[in-house]
This record gives sequence, structure tokens and C-alpha cells, in this order.
Amino acid sequence: IYTTMKYLKRFNEDLNSQEKKRFTCQDCGNPDYKMYMVNDDLWSKYGNSENTLCMSCLEKRIGRKLTKQDFSDYKNVPANLYNIEVQKISKE
Repeated sequence: IYTTMKYLKRFNEDLNSQEKKRFTCQDCGNPDYKMYMVNDDLWSKYGNSENTLCMSCLEKRIGRKLTKQDFSDYKNVPANLYNIEVQKISKE
């Protein structure tokens, strides 16, 4: 039982570490659990291979604020429907 508990603790620590890395912005290093999806052409040009970039850092890379057109291909996906920031942009 001790060995199993030790394994489970290590597994949980590894999982938490992976999750933290997955949801940490590559540019600013801040954790960001607010998922969003922008159009593929925009992400291909300004995004990253890690798929972890907060909206503020993406805007810095683009050199402008995000607009509703930037989300048009994915306006109905849950990540954008439930993201308050995306919804504000979509109403502008």
C-alpha cells in the first residue's frame, strides 16, 4: 500500500506540474485558465507551438487589440462562448 500511495502522490505531482505548464502563458509567465480560440490564420502567424498564450500577450504580438473578426471562425465553440473577455470583444 505504501508503494502505491507513493506512486499516486508522484503521479499527482507530475500531473499538476504538467497542467500548470500547459496553462502558463509562454510570454509573460502568468497562469491563465481562460481558454479562447482565434482564427487559424492569426494563430499560425502570431501564436506559438505550446498553444498557451494569454490574450494580452497575443495582442502584444499582433500589435493591436483583438476584434470580433479574429474569433469569427470559432465564435460558437465553448471556449469562446464561456470566455467573458471574448464575449465583450464580440459585442463591440
